Amino acid sequence: MGVIETGRAQKVIEFVQTLKHTGDFFGKPFNLLPWQIEVLNEVYGTVSDGRRKYKTAYLEIPKKNGKSELVAALAIYHLVCDPPGGQVLCAAAERKQASLVYNAAKDMISQSKVLLKMLKVRDSTKEIINTNKHSTMAVLSSEAYSKHGLNPSVVIVDELHAHRKRDLWDTLTFGSGSAREEQLVWCITTAGDDPDRKSVGWEIHEKAQRIIDGELTDPTFYAKIYSVSEDSDIFDEGNWYKANPSLGVIIKIEDVRREALAAQ
Repeated sequence: MGVIETGRAQKVIEFVQTLKHTGDFFGKPFNLLPWQIEVLNEVYGTVSDGRRKYKTAYLEIPKKNGKSELVAALAIYHLVCDPPGGQVLCAAAERKQASLVYNAAKDMISQSKVLLKMLKVRDSTKEIINTNKHSTMAVLSSEAYSKHGLNPSVVIVDELHAHRKRDLWDTLTFGSGSAREEQLVWCITTAGDDPDRKSVGWEIHEKAQRIIDGELTDPTFYAKIYSVSEDSDIFDEGNWYKANPSLGVIIKIEDVRREALAAQ
């Protein structure tokens, strides 16, 4: 069993909200939405024996809800606030996908005079370095054979459903970072489509769903899935809000209504 220490999570929440948005909302303050605060409170505030309880945080949510920006902000937090020697890895099936989190982090840093002094961005190698702490953030793609020997403090795996092989996931989650006291693996993904149900993305999705349903217990695995049941009415606006917690803020309801009309 874990206990909630709101002070630990509050440090993360307050840090993220000092940053500014990128993309369509570039320059606007990063005011966390209620669902984001809930997730951060649970992941970072739940402790056991004085340490963060969760080793893996699984977040499955439809596109355009701001998941990549959120974990980009968290990557910066760990780079700045964690103990020295940290290694934050952004991984995906393709380097372009893995670079989305890196690019969002770079754009957030560019808007902060404090972070610009503290962090060094190397676009040529897709790295961000905290020279004072000798900590790094780096981008990885699916060539897992070359990733052995890494010792990440934080791993961000983007769009796990798109991974055709399980090599990268296994390399980054089995044994890597074992010397770290509070290693954290963030897995952020959309639902994807796997009719054969044999991919690592489906496997981890099923584990997360079983934990949510109470069929499986893993005290180190945090699971949050935003979706509706397969038999739900896809044209019911109430269901849109259930599956898209950023609807009405990041996602415009008018855009979804247009897409629904086109689908009909």
